[in-house]
Amino acid sequence: MPFLHHVTSAASRAWGRFRRTVHRGAQTRLRPAAERGTALLLTAASITANRFRRTTGRSVSDGLPRLGLHRLRAFALGILCTIAFVLVAGFGFLGYCAFTLPLSGGLAAQSSPPAIIIEDDAGRAFASRGNFRGEPVAFGQLPANMANAVLAVEDRRFFEHSGIDLSGILRAALRDLKSGTVREGGSTITQQLVRMTYLSPERTIKRKVQEAMLAIWLETRLSKQEILTRYLNTAYFGAGAYGVDAAAKRYFGKGAQSLDVAESAMLAGLIR
Repeated sequence: MPFLHHVTSAASRAWGRFRRTVHRGAQTRLRPAAERGTALLLTAASITANRFRRTTGRSVSDGLPRLGLHRLRAFALGILCTIAFVLVAGFGFLGYCAFTLPLSGGLAAQSSPPAIIIEDDAGRAFASRGNFRGEPVAFGQLPANMANAVLAVEDRRFFEHSGIDLSGILRAALRDLKSGTVREGGSTITQQLVRMTYLSPERTIKRKVQEAMLAIWLETRLSKQEILTRYLNTAYFGAGAYGVDAAAKRYFGKGAQSLDVAESAMLAGLIR
């Protein structure tokens, strides 16, 4: 047994010396290879940096930040050019609309073919043909109920705005965006009068812009009372009746001066 113990110990010491010798040899062989690889990488990086410096006149450390700044400047320049283009196009369109405004003839009295009225032996009208226009009514002759009813239905802020109601326009614009088409809406009484006397019935962006321009211009030419009076004398109330006097006679057989509250409310709801 002592002999076997000595043999085992000797073998263990020999195996330990062998492992240490192999490990030191591997380290001795691998360390120069790693050092040579690191040296090659540093040399390649140095050559690349020198070549970049000779080609561009800048170092690598200077080139990277400037490249990011260049992209930022290019992006900002693109945004500014886009904004400038939109502004120029917008002002150009407004100028075109203003240059082509139809300013002539709108305030003049409109002539229309007379309606044919059929009366009985007692002079009472019982039938008519054609568009019927009543007598022009002055503002002082209009019942307050009629004016208030029209303002409540068509333009509650009539005496506050200067021809256009921005809040109403924004609401109409949102409806147009949702529907994808240009619709009527948000127009003041002044804009409606402009539409009836100056512009064609087409529904385009150009006509809406011209309508707003003419409404602002008309507010500088006429008083609020004159605008409301012209509107009521021009508006279409259905059944071929143009103007509040014609509508009062067509629906109630009386003049506009004699309208009561209920009749005024009904006529205000008929305006188209």
